[in-house]
Amino acid sequence: MTLIILLIVLLVERVSLQSATWQVTRYLTWYTNKYSKKIKANDQLSLLLFVVLPSVLIGILLFIFDSRLIDFIVSLFVLAVCIGHQPIRRYYRQYLNAIQRGDTEAASILHYKLMGEPVEDDCSGEGSETTEESIGETLIWLNLQYYAAPIFYFVVLGVPGVVLYSTILFLADSKFIGSLEDENNQATLVKWHEWVMWIPARLVSLGYMFVGHFGNGLEAWLKYSANLAKSSKFVVTKVALASEGLVNEDNNKSDKTESEAKEPQRLLNNAEVMVRLAKRNMVLFLVVVALLTLYGQIV
Repeated sequence: MTLIILLIVLLVERVSLQSATWQVTRYLTWYTNKYSKKIKANDQLSLLLFVVLPSVLIGILLFIFDSRLIDFIVSLFVLAVCIGHQPIRRYYRQYLNAIQRGDTEAASILHYKLMGEPVEDDCSGEGSETTEESIGETLIWLNLQYYAAPIFYFVVLGVPGVVLYSTILFLADSKFIGSLEDENNQATLVKWHEWVMWIPARLVSLGYMFVGHFGNGLEAWLKYSANLAKSSKFVVTKVALASEGLVNEDNNKSDKTESEAKEPQRLLNNAEVMVRLAKRNMVLFLVVVALLTLYGQIV
């Protein structure tokens, strides 16, 4: 049943799940607006209860009804809501259009939006890579957050797991964190977000080794994956870049910024290469889920 739900959601997500009804941000925005004031300053217990409440409630409801049909319907709806992020998809399409018409200033602004960062006032047409992060790294990180990680938690922990993950991801967004006056709670949310990303980032980056250049990917994975000082974002992006042979290009930041400003096609290729890598990795993930289902490890 898990594999069937994954296939259905992934097939229809791109074309049919465009409205706000199918966006988890709609429901979590209502939840936070209504109950976030109950979070006490410098109180991790109240913050924890606030974070886990949606997943606990839906887990209790599924346990009470104990019906395979209801479980299937709820799982289908919840995963469809939790996977993907329409604003990100829209910004990416606009980014590609900007690059194709050579508008590097617009591409730079859209890159900031993809990163979830405020657009800088001095952002100009000097090149679309005005940040220290390439568009390829940004896309790999977004794919992990909004596709690979929610699917991982759905497969491993079911509906409550993906709801808990989506809640933490939403709360760790800079807009919500900025609404919290207590800095300790802000730091706690950032820490929890890193915790829930730790295992998916290592597993997804492991997949990049097999669907990309295995030797380069393996070297990067062994170098970074066990290093607790490295963030999940750093690990998954560096392994992905290594698996596509883009490490040397990525490390040469100063030269890259200047050359990419003159060669919009290079930016376009960088984005498309990373998207294709992520798609190949998703196919590998589905194959693994299919094999685990075939051998009875997943229902």
